[in-house]
Amino acid sequence: ATPSGVISQAYARAVRGFQTMLFQIVFSITPTLIELVMVCSVLYKRLGGVFSAVTLSTFVAYLAFTVYITQWRVRVREKLVAIDNARNGFFVDSILNQETVKLYTQEEAEGRRFDGFLAKIAQLQIESTYAIAVLNWGQAMLFCTGLTTSLLIALSRVNAGLMTVGDLIAVNASLLQLSIPFNFIGYTYQELRQSYVDMQFMNKILITSRSSVEDANAHVDMNSLRPKSGDTGKWQPGSLEFRNVVFRYSGKHARRDMSGNEVEKPKERAA
Repeated sequence: ATPSGVISQAYARAVRGFQTMLFQIVFSITPTLIELVMVCSVLYKRLGGVFSAVTLSTFVAYLAFTVYITQWRVRVREKLVAIDNARNGFFVDSILNQETVKLYTQEEAEGRRFDGFLAKIAQLQIESTYAIAVLNWGQAMLFCTGLTTSLLIALSRVNAGLMTVGDLIAVNASLLQLSIPFNFIGYTYQELRQSYVDMQFMNKILITSRSSVEDANAHVDMNSLRPKSGDTGKWQPGSLEFRNVVFRYSGKHARRDMSGNEVEKPKERAA
């Protein structure tokens, strides 16, 4: 059975993940794609297809790099979610059973186990930060490469008299206008993948719970579990008997077992 602390944490994370996914799809992906199509259309109609081709190529390379690096971060996120679920489940169980922990003086041991969870989470957070740094650096390089290529083409055309200085400024302004949406695409894809990972564990719990309920509701013929007497096919009453079962606590034995037999008393140690 899944600990209650893990279920509560998974539920809260899944709700946040669903909200994030819905928000990013409606307010980030759709407006960014519309703006990209409009900019490429304007560049194609006013300045030629080469600028639209450079813009689309930059977008494709930008998106491919984002997907590749995000896969690294998603693997880190999956490990982080698993450890965080274990940490929260351990924390809730420790708090609910604090009397037992204190009874056996295990406060320090429980604290060390909790510190172990925190150390693993800190290590994974650092690795996730490295992935974000690499992603941001690569995205900036790709966008600057596309912008520089477009400006060099525009400058060559201005020198050849095929474009005006105003056209050069228009190309620069149009591509700079896409810088923020491009950043949104990278951030949005990260958020979507992270939200999917957050929702995946809760979905697994729901599927497991449903399977358990279906198995519990399966019809079982209890009569088939009763013993039969030979080949007569008649049911015989059964019995349950405990033999030689002894309880022991604090190093002392009971004098009688559950069958009523005498139990040898342990020898006392010499002082």
